[in-house]
Amino acid sequence: MEKADNTQRAHLMLLMLALVMGSIVVWALGPVKGMPLLTAIAAVGALHLAVAIGAGAQKEWARVASLAMGCVMLIGFPIGTMVGIYLIANAKTDWRLERPRYSGSLTDGWPVRAETEAA
Repeated sequence: MEKADNTQRAHLMLLMLALVMGSIVVWALGPVKGMPLLTAIAAVGALHLAVAIGAGAQKEWARVASLAMGCVMLIGFPIGTMVGIYLIANAKTDWRLERPRYSGSLTDGWPVRAETEAA
């Protein structure tokens, strides 16, 4: 679960980065000249949003998509490489097979003897 949460947070941060980049494109080029680039940035942002939602639900397709996106991001040296490695590291194992977290108490999970009422 923790790796799925980390992947979800990473994709949400990349979505925010896409929103900032889209705002800069509109500001610099204007809404008409920057429309093709803005459309591409919006598509990438929508993909990150979809994968973030899937990672939050621990879906297998989101893990595979995150691996693929991490591999593509390896090309963007140096920051894309770091983010790509982070995505691959968190998505390389199955999210649903993580060890359960145990509490510190020894009595948690043990059957408790029912108190009998004195009649």
